[in-house]
Amino acid sequence: MTHDQAIEHYNKVLNAYVNDLGQVDFKALAQDRLSLDVYVNYVSSTPFSDFKNKDIQLAHFINAYNALSMFNVLESGIPHSNKGFKKVKFFFLTKMKIGQKKMSLRTFENDYIRKNYDARVHFVLNCMSVSCPVLPKKAFSSDEIEKELNDAKVFFFSEKRNLNVLAEKKEVHVSEILSFFKSDFISDDTPSLISYINKNTDLNVPEDYKVVFIDYDWTINAQKRGT
Repeated sequence: MTHDQAIEHYNKVLNAYVNDLGQVDFKALAQDRLSLDVYVNYVSSTPFSDFKNKDIQLAHFINAYNALSMFNVLESGIPHSNKGFKKVKFFFLTKMKIGQKKMSLRTFENDYIRKNYDARVHFVLNCMSVSCPVLPKKAFSSDEIEKELNDAKVFFFSEKRNLNVLAEKKEVHVSEILSFFKSDFISDDTPSLISYINKNTDLNVPEDYKVVFIDYDWTINAQKRGT
């Protein structure tokens, strides 16, 4: 199977079962999972060395991570939430074949994605939880990956659920993603989370504002939750 054919299968899943809010109709997908299984099989059997440049590899890594997360939700029986021990099982204990190597989602993220790419990946990687970035209805493309990363970053910080400045309290409330992966956002150019926010938004948050992390909601981001 070619890469384009595999992506066509993944796009069928996204088009059919992801709504404009990024929520997944897991119940329906569980009854019609052929295209997802085909794409996951491609991810499993295709070595990373097949992706010859960083843009092609990055787009593949993002799509693979998101599809595998979706697959993992189905294989886990579509739990209501991944909070507590379920989170450990989902990210650490469950091993899948990725690029012909058996590993957990956390190993894939840490050793292959975070290690080789910049912090913008955190605005596109989706573990299927409510507090994740919005899942798009189409796969990421190597031809457009820089624009897609920048657009995702802008949209992420535009949502009050991810960033909210309370001037009266001298506080900036920000997604816990920036706490989980703080070292990825800190650099010589952005020595604090506030400086990272200021550089990547139109804001000018004073450095003395207190950073408050918004509690992460590990509820599975399913359509018609609770039904």
